Amino acid sequence: MAAGNQKVTMEINAAWSVTLTGKTVNGKEAAAIWEQVAQLMRLEPAAFQERIRNRLPFTLKPVSQTEACGQRDALIAAGAEAVALADRGDRQLWLRTEQGLCGPVSEAYARHAVEHGTLDRQLNVCIKGENIWQTLEAALGLSGAPKLPTKHEVANSLDTSAAAPPPPQRATSKRFDTSAPTEPLQRRPPSELPIDGYEIKIHAGFWLRFVARIIDGLAIRAGLYVLEHIFSGSIAILGLLELAVLLLYFPLWESSATQATPGKMAIGLQVTDAYGNRIGFWQAFGRNFGVIVSYFTLLIGFIMAGMTARKQALHDLIAGTFVVRKQELQAWQQGQVQLDRDDPEAYRKGMPVWGIAVLVTVGAFVVTPVVAAVSYGGYQRYVARDQLSEAIELADSAKQAVAAQLKWTRMPPTNNAVVGIGAPETFAGKYVSSVAIKDGVVEVTFGNQAAPILRDKHLLFIPSRANGDVTWSCGSSDIAKFIYTTTCLP
Repeated sequence: MAAGNQKVTMEINAAWSVTLTGKTVNGKEAAAIWEQVAQLMRLEPAAFQERIRNRLPFTLKPVSQTEACGQRDALIAAGAEAVALADRGDRQLWLRTEQGLCGPVSEAYARHAVEHGTLDRQLNVCIKGENIWQTLEAALGLSGAPKLPTKHEVANSLDTSAAAPPPPQRATSKRFDTSAPTEPLQRRPPSELPIDGYEIKIHAGFWLRFVARIIDGLAIRAGLYVLEHIFSGSIAILGLLELAVLLLYFPLWESSATQATPGKMAIGLQVTDAYGNRIGFWQAFGRNFGVIVSYFTLLIGFIMAGMTARKQALHDLIAGTFVVRKQELQAWQQGQVQLDRDDPEAYRKGMPVWGIAVLVTVGAFVVTPVVAAVSYGGYQRYVARDQLSEAIELADSAKQAVAAQLKWTRMPPTNNAVVGIGAPETFAGKYVSSVAIKDGVVEVTFGNQAAPILRDKHLLFIPSRANGDVTWSCGSSDIAKFIYTTTCLP
């Protein structure tokens, strides 16, 4: 290859540029030709497709005449038609063709193409930096074209709401400088997050998300534990606070500037939309209501995060969100064009408003009562622990009397009087109304000040004798076992 080992560098007085026309010059398969061209430019196939192939014809950055000829020969040898022309730093033009937005191409190439009949004089073009569309004939000032507007007239005719093109991208090839000014923002489609490949891994899979959720679960539990101690006297307030935490913890964190909950931040993850941008509160709210759907699918909705193309769980698919690795996302974004946020169609919004409304309605009438009931039961159990402690303390003297009776006579006492302790009502406390001995079993009855799950119910201390020692176990015929087993020990 004529210039295969030649290094191309930028020169201050560069005066020639090479344009890839988009045509091929030999019988090779087109796909193989463009793959070889991408290798010459030292670009990955996906980057070449997006930045060069989809924009042909495309003019490379100006270089010296020798270097331009070397580039042209190398491209032609690969099978791609290329034209090297003197470029005196003239204007560059974007071309609106049937294939879409192409270019930019140098003015020298545009004139060359018109002369050779490869570009239509009536083609719609936009001169770089002016953001105004006109015919190629008018842009080049060809004979028969209307008088070109002055710069002052062009400036006055511009739509002031249109954003100016961003600065050129940094070149990624040492041999072919492919950096070029970006087309007018209102014409550029946004770049969606790519699918993970062998060189890029943006999306977070099932196990990373699983670890993050465990951390968030511990954080939520720690916060609720603190609230339980602060508001232990008011069950209603505790229930409302727990409900608020469960509903708002994820949406507030994921729609914040961090775009992540503490668990996701610890793992280096973020929640974004389809373009890697921050999501709004209501989209985050809808996403986390969608988590309920993932639970209802026997957790298959969560497992989908390890199977879908962009590692989306079911609730991500519902809300149009993605969980990504923060550092990999930032690296990918460095090469992306900033989007015009004033363009109402620039972004895919994800979950539609009606979808969020459906989830909120389902939550209000189905999920919220269930969560509230579970929360209320949790706080009832917490409050009951203190009341059970009083029952254990008041029953201690009766247990000692029964144990002594069993040790010496092996006959269980039938009532309080047999072992010489006071009547059952004399053992009353704030929550306990009586402690009675019934055939060796110590029965504690809870009074009206006890929590509803204990009120007017009974906790039993049952003795057993083995090898001369008496041991105790708890039981009840009207109190749920899970309430007292963690507090009432044998």
